[in-house]
Amino acid sequence: MKVFQIGFPKCGTTSIAKFFSINGIPSISWKRKQDSIFYSNLKAGIHPFKGLEDYTVFTDSEFVRNEFSLLDHLYPNSKFIYNVRPLKKWLNSRLNGRYAGGVHPIEALGNKTYREYYSISSNDQFLQLCKYEWFYHKSRIERYFSGNNASKLLIFDIEKDPAKKIVDFLPEFKFTHLKFPKENVSR
Repeated sequence: MKVFQIGFPKCGTTSIAKFFSINGIPSISWKRKQDSIFYSNLKAGIHPFKGLEDYTVFTDSEFVRNEFSLLDHLYPNSKFIYNVRPLKKWLNSRLNGRYAGGVHPIEALGNKTYREYYSISSNDQFLQLCKYEWFYHKSRIERYFSGNNASKLLIFDIEKDPAKKIVDFLPEFKFTHLKFPKENVSR
């Protein structure tokens, strides 16, 4: 079984990866590294996860976040964690974090930054784009994970929910460390 984290960066992606890692569950985090593998594999006409078969949990990936329906098709027994936090705090973090303001290149955008790709010239425009992406992504998730697919999704609020919520969602795994880590925290 594979587990895919499908929430946005700055919503506890590093903490989620660390939680699985300290519990001995093979996970990969760092979106640019794994996204490069996914896109290279797709361009070559091979399975997007070739070379990543040993991993169980995938976090902080633009590809995984956007292609959850494809991943559900490729891995029918998979489960998905939609990690969230209050929108206002997420927007502030997007503007002030390490990769703040949409200024780092993204492979899915042809290695352009958000600001280049969308011709954004101000922080207000950047935040409007982020808000749009947040609500669009949320609506896609709500539509896809309704009905028969509802049991495959965990909505995990990194500021409110205890680690036990993940443990209960994934009884297939043995968790021995139940304290949820706080990694790479920004405001």
